[in-house]
Amino acid sequence: MSSMLASVAVCCGLLNLVLRSGHIWSLYVIGAAAMLWVWLVPPLLLRTMHLYLRLSADVLAVALYVFLISVDLDGSAWYWHLALPIILLLGAALLFLGFMMGARPRSTLSRITLVIGTTGVFLSGVELLIDRYFLGRWQPGWSLVVLTGMRCPGHPPHRGAPGPGPARGSAQALSSVIRSPLTPGRASSLLALFFRPASTFL
Repeated sequence: MSSMLASVAVCCGLLNLVLRSGHIWSLYVIGAAAMLWVWLVPPLLLRTMHLYLRLSADVLAVALYVFLISVDLDGSAWYWHLALPIILLLGAALLFLGFMMGARPRSTLSRITLVIGTTGVFLSGVELLIDRYFLGRWQPGWSLVVLTGMRCPGHPPHRGAPGPGPARGSAQALSSVIRSPLTPGRASSLLALFFRPASTFL
């Protein structure tokens, strides 16, 4: 495996030097080979490799691959201020899930709650990074709609009291989010509302 990936990377690098072109296209192949090596070889050689170390290495391999792409595209600005923070945020989310699910046995409902909640926070962070890069400020919008859509179906009405069904409750909540002004204070309250029922399953 190592010899095959190294041979492909070296051959493409030499071809790129001989066949001169406007782009350093061999960086794509070299980065992909390095990323695949990190993903496949260490887990096979070190079967007792800790999960957190493996996830960290995988995330760093993805960051390296995207960095090589930015070198060819002359995109150091978007890499350091947008791509790398998103990759690190994804890595932090995966490490959090790995820690929470491996700390003690959990039910299926608890695992689903953790995955949904972590996904919602990750998407909120992605929108924050995108807004700050392109607009210079945070304007919460679509990520809060996603958060509310994830949150509302699991919020049944109180027992003994009539109330809207899950679909109608989701539609009403989404409508209130869209019509109301999305300020950072409202974003914090919605995030708190989203995570309130999750504590009952942990």
